[in-house]
Amino acid sequence: MPRAKTGKSASRVRRKRTPSVIVASGKESFRDGEWDGALSSFDAAISRDPENAAAWANKAAVLEVLGKPDEALISARRAIALAPGLGAGHVVQALALARLGKTEEALESLESLLALQPRNALAWLNRGVLLARTGDAREALRCFDRATVCDPAYSLAWINQGAALLALSRYREAAASYTHALSLRPDSVEALVGHASALAAVGEAAGARGSLERALAVDPEHERATELAEALGGSRGPRKPRHA
Repeated sequence: MPRAKTGKSASRVRRKRTPSVIVASGKESFRDGEWDGALSSFDAAISRDPENAAAWANKAAVLEVLGKPDEALISARRAIALAPGLGAGHVVQALALARLGKTEEALESLESLLALQPRNALAWLNRGVLLARTGDAREALRCFDRATVCDPAYSLAWINQGAALLALSRYREAAASYTHALSLRPDSVEALVGHASALAAVGEAAGARGSLERALAVDPEHERATELAEALGGSRGPRKPRHA
């Protein structure tokens, strides 16, 4: 018969059930797109420790992704109440507010966070994204600039910086931003397509086609890449076989 775990073995089992470990497991599920598993983990952590701010913030993030902004907002606000300096709580609160059409409140949430954490790259990025949606490309660009300074390895910040520069018709600068993003994430289709768009705008068709070929090698069905490739007279890249 199997013997009961004692000593170090029992200690390890107990550690596996701590809220922090459960939250870490939930984050892994979140990264893998396993929303139900992630939500279950965060709920389990909260049931063991109702004042675990990280669990509330991560639960809010899952609910926001699942298109439940009202519920996400409740969880995010609980996280902020427990830990006012927890950046994730403020960011998810802003995302939930934006989904509810409350852009000004969303921006205020991010500004509150940036007052506490002026080097929070994620907050600068999301503030820029919200401003870009309102059509304020110049202020959005300022936010993306700040995000790249706060975290030079943050590829999404460079990608969004490139998009803002494209919107402002600053094509060569946009190409440079996308080039930097690709140095961090060589297979980013978003960066490759943006790079191609910027190069095409300044008449560098060969370089644009090269980026589009790389994009279509990663995602043969990417609509924008396909449109640009056809407009430039380039190859669409390999197509995925269709099954009946």
